[in-house]
Amino acid sequence: MNHFYIYVISCLVNFLAATELNAIELVNGRFKVDFNPETMALVWQTSSGEFAASAAKTKKITTNLEQVSASSVRWLWSKLGVQGKATLNNNDLFISFEKIRESEKTKHLSKHKTNQSHFIPQQTLTWFSLPAKTTNELLLPLAEGFRVPVKHQGWQQYLAKEFDQIDTTWDLKLPFWSQTTSQGKTVSWILLNPYNNKLHFQQANGQLKMTASHTFNQLNSVEQFSVLVHLGNDLLSGARRYRLYLQQQNQLPLLSEKLAKLNDGEKIIGATHIYLFGEHLLSRQDVKNWRGLIEYLTSLKSKWLSQYFSKEQKQVLKEINPNAQWVSQYHQRSVIDMLKQALTKVVPVSSNPNKRNFIDQQYQAAQERKKLAKEKLIAFLKPAVNWGQGLSSA
Repeated sequence: MNHFYIYVISCLVNFLAATELNAIELVNGRFKVDFNPETMALVWQTSSGEFAASAAKTKKITTNLEQVSASSVRWLWSKLGVQGKATLNNNDLFISFEKIRESEKTKHLSKHKTNQSHFIPQQTLTWFSLPAKTTNELLLPLAEGFRVPVKHQGWQQYLAKEFDQIDTTWDLKLPFWSQTTSQGKTVSWILLNPYNNKLHFQQANGQLKMTASHTFNQLNSVEQFSVLVHLGNDLLSGARRYRLYLQQQNQLPLLSEKLAKLNDGEKIIGATHIYLFGEHLLSRQDVKNWRGLIEYLTSLKSKWLSQYFSKEQKQVLKEINPNAQWVSQYHQRSVIDMLKQALTKVVPVSSNPNKRNFIDQQYQAAQERKKLAKEKLIAFLKPAVNWGQGLSSA
């Protein structure tokens, strides 16, 4: 029995040792972080105490773990085929992810058995999780800027309802967000590659759940995804660090330098500017016979199109008096929106953003929708040469 106890104790010691190895201490000067490549948990050690910057996520199978120096570590998520590296430089932690080649992945997988032995052309990697318990406020460059108290139930519901799965390229005014702690510190996550990233918001058990993900696809699978984690002392530290990064990369030229690259560029200053907006095939000004269009959309003749109207949209059509000589602007905009959405479903794009022909397919689909609108709806519309919101689509 003594041998059995010795064996159990030995296994337990080995297990605890392996667990401790996963939490790597990175030191650079007076700055120190505890970083776990398996779970992406990140804890800053400061003179005022320690605090979590990223909460632990589900463990990923981690191999080839190597502490390159006192301030740097690299690892491999063998099942995902992703190689990672983290380097601490003063109060900046640089984290990068890179897809390994298929041949290298096969070699690593042979050392670690897995059911996922084929190459995945598109792969989404969740790499950040907000530590809601230790975060006071969340600073998001949305709209004019959000300063979110993370424990506020109203804000939690609002973010989860309105901003879940937002795209960092299209929705964030700047490619970073910041979080404040009770120690008076601000941690900022700066996306050095702002493309193919999403932020996710949920409300669960009275807490705000925020995660960030990056997608490797056929177009960017060879590109490295990098994040700069900056530790600052005030709310604007993230913005200043991002500006410094742009200056270091020569991506923040002076206005005079920009104008020098343009012919007669100096004439732009003070000149009259006209801004044209619009994405719809049709605008409400393109309809010449609203009464006839409404009558057509509520008849069986339009089933090819009206079958894609939602219940709410059909209700809007019922609200419009078919005998009225005038249609309100609200109803006009609603009809134009439902035409756009329905035409998009009648002629969908036969591709996806991960394929190289996606832009060509979008163009072809737009031309098919225009052709279909000419054939079916021209009796109620002005000449097609003038269609569009502000710009001619001819």
